[in-house]
Formats: sequence, C-alpha cells, structure tokens
Amino acid sequence: MLFPMPEFFAHPSFWAAGLLSVILCGLSKGGFSGLSMLSTPVLSLALPPLEAAAILLPVLLVQDFFSIWSFRRECDREGLIVLLVGAILGMIVAGVFATTIPVSGLTFLLGVIATVFGGFWWIRRWFGAKQAPPHRASRPVGVFWGFLCGLTSFIAHVGSPPAQIYLMPIRLAPAVFAGTMTWLFFAINVIKTGPFIALGLLSRETLYASAALVPVAATAVLVGVRLVRVTPVERFYPIIHTLLLLAGLKLCWDGIVALR
Repeated sequence: MLFPMPEFFAHPSFWAAGLLSVILCGLSKGGFSGLSMLSTPVLSLALPPLEAAAILLPVLLVQDFFSIWSFRRECDREGLIVLLVGAILGMIVAGVFATTIPVSGLTFLLGVIATVFGGFWWIRRWFGAKQAPPHRASRPVGVFWGFLCGLTSFIAHVGSPPAQIYLMPIRLAPAVFAGTMTWLFFAINVIKTGPFIALGLLSRETLYASAALVPVAATAVLVGVRLVRVTPVERFYPIIHTLLLLAGLKLCWDGIVALR
C-alpha cells in the first residue's frame, strides 16, 4: 500500500469515540451549541488530546461549510461582527501569551460564568419570574464576550459559552442564532488552522482519520440543521440554556481536576 493506514484504524475504540465525537460536533454545528465541547474529550479517550484536536479540526471546517450553506441567509450581522472583533483580539492575546495563561484557571472561570448564567435562567423560570424582553448588550460588552470566546477557543477549544451568553438575550430565531454561531466559529477555526500547521499537528495520519469521519460528520450537521428548523423558539432556548448549564458544570469540573 502506497500510504499505510494509521495503526489506530484497527482499534474499535477509535471508531466508537471518533463517530460519537463528530456526531456531537455535527449537532452543535447544526444549531445546538455546546455539544461540541464534548467532542475532543470523547475522542481523547482513544487518542492523545493534541492528536484528537488535530483530527477534529479539518472535520470542523468541513462541517462549517455544510452549516454555512444551510444558514447562508440567516445570520445576525451586528452580533457576528461584534463577537468576531473580540474573538480576533482574544486569539491574538492567546497566541502571544499561550505559554503563560493558566489554562485550568481560565477553564474554571469560564465554567463558573456559564453555570451561573444558565442556572440563573432556570431558577427564574422555575419560580415563574417574568422573562426579560429581548435585548442586545452594548458593543463593548459584546466585544468582551467575543474576546473570551476567542481566548478560550484558542487555548482550550471551549469558545461557545461566551458567544451563547451574548446572543441568547437577543432572542434570535433559532436558525439565525445557529447561523451566527456557525459563521463565527468558521472564522475562528480558519484562523486556528495556521498555528496547527506550524506546530506540525496536521500529519498524514490525522488527515486520513479526518477524511474517514467526514461522511458521518456531514450527515450529523444536516440532522442538526433539520432539528433546529422544526424546533419552536419556546423550546429551542430552554434546550440551549440547558446545554450552556451542562457545559459550565463540565468546565468547572475540568478546571478543578486540572488544578489538583
């Protein structure tokens, strides 16, 4: 064989973890933001974390193209621009101070923020408090959430909670919410590709693995898109707040474990 297949192709654990990872990514790209945070940890059960992240990056880019095509006419441009400006600044800071930023502390802090935001929403709902009318935070506040999004995405691959916290109070239509998140993380993933290549993380073996997972990854995106389009607003946002709460709890746990 001209190009031998990676050794891990022979292990069922890779296929089980890989398929579950790309399904979670696909549903997230389809609009149920937060599920993708589980993808790298799941694949890391079968492979080293950096290798898992390298395999998933090309898959994410392919999924982004499917998501962008599906939501090509549905995007909150103001929210996207504000978040993207902050995200670029966050990635610049992350690139310059990557070796000095305390990843565990940052992960825990982000987890606390996400848990408080998602939990407070459910507490108010549980006690029957009147829901706040749709509102958009100021641009500096949006840039701040975008900055955290870019910083945590570059350092720890967990950038969705800050973007969700900024977008959810606007009460966008589910497809518009999903489209905005899609365009934002497509731009972030493209920018992250350069450092991955420079660090030599994208090898022939990882690209083989990415290509093998792409068909399932693309299908998962289309399923997620379909689910978003048939989910009414009154059900969509409770689901998104629940995913944010669960993501926050997971980040808190990851941060505590890393700090030990």
